Amino acid sequence: MTSDEKLFPIPHYHDLSRYCRMLTGTPWDGDDILQETIFKVLKSVPSAKTSQLPKA
Repeated sequence: MTSDEKLFPIPHYHDLSRYCRMLTGTPWDGDDILQETIFKVLKSVPSAKTSQLPKA
């Protein structure tokens, strides 16, 4: 496990982060969307482990 995986244990975090930043055009807005997205996913699937979440 790399140090990044320890800091961000959510699968595909970095891919999703790059995608959100690309959509918004700024790192700050991209990070806001990323945070909201992760919150909604974890809220809607409270019993699932993060390692079970699909990429697409």
